[in-house]
Amino acid sequence: MTLHTVAHTLRADLRERLRRPAFLVVVALTALAGFAFAPPADAPYTIIDLGGFRGVSNAAWIGAMLTMLLTQFVGLLGFFYVRGAIAYDVDSGVGQLLGAAPLRRPAYLLGKWLSSWAILGLLTAIVGLMGVLLLLARGAPGGLDLPALLLPLLVIALPTMGLVAGFATLFDAVRPLRGAAGSVVYFVLFLATLGAGALTVADPSGSSTLGPSIVAACAAVYGPACGEQLAVGIVLAEGSAKMFVWPGIAWTPALVVGQWIWAIVGLGLVLVSATLFDGFAARKVRAPRAAESAPETPQPSARPECPCRSRSRRWPRRATP
Repeated sequence: MTLHTVAHTLRADLRERLRRPAFLVVVALTALAGFAFAPPADAPYTIIDLGGFRGVSNAAWIGAMLTMLLTQFVGLLGFFYVRGAIAYDVDSGVGQLLGAAPLRRPAYLLGKWLSSWAILGLLTAIVGLMGVLLLLARGAPGGLDLPALLLPLLVIALPTMGLVAGFATLFDAVRPLRGAAGSVVYFVLFLATLGAGALTVADPSGSSTLGPSIVAACAAVYGPACGEQLAVGIVLAEGSAKMFVWPGIAWTPALVVGQWIWAIVGLGLVLVSATLFDGFAARKVRAPRAAESAPETPQPSARPECPCRSRSRRWPRRATP
């Protein structure tokens, strides 16, 4: 496996995906979702709720809401968007050409994984850009604090996108998981771990990383009345929300490594898929027997026979006087 092969696969697959009209639609929907998932303080709904308490819409709070958008929703829908790259090669006939070329499976799958991760990374960058525009438009308190806004996206959301791309590559490489069965398996797995934040130390959704800091900031103002667990999603506000200021999280190397470990897990899924990937082997069809397939042709005889017998033609003699 050479870096040149991986880079060539990455470039070719990424170029093909960016040329699709569906990519522009996904970009537009992602930008719209970034605007909707960072509501102002007076909005009738919120994305992060602590039992009627919510943070002031500063850079840190907007960054936390956009991070939850990426991990909770793009983590689910993005899987179905980037999935199907290998199936596309099979259906388009490119797979047969790749199967005949001296291309190693790990290099091919690693290029596909990096391409899917790059697509989801572009969506992450678009969401971050929407956060910058929202801060400039609303004049949020604290000003344009780019580290507080973008660090949750880089530390939490981006490695989670690598994990999602790893699952998409694995489910593409294993033939039984390419269809509806794989979609159901991923949906159940997402609800169990990725979307629920079931892990307590570090989870791909970022809830266990951002949650304690947010709860502590709320409890410092309102005491025990503040909710102890985050409710992530579109939560309708009941009455006037009680506001508090969340200055952001103090990032440590342990927190950064704990979140980026999910990108390494995604790479591990790619290496596992390389052992299970059956290449582009076509379905074997039994060749017909020669006696059944070949039409019966008459064998030429040793001596050619003429249908008519050659005769010497005799002309009548003239009668002599």
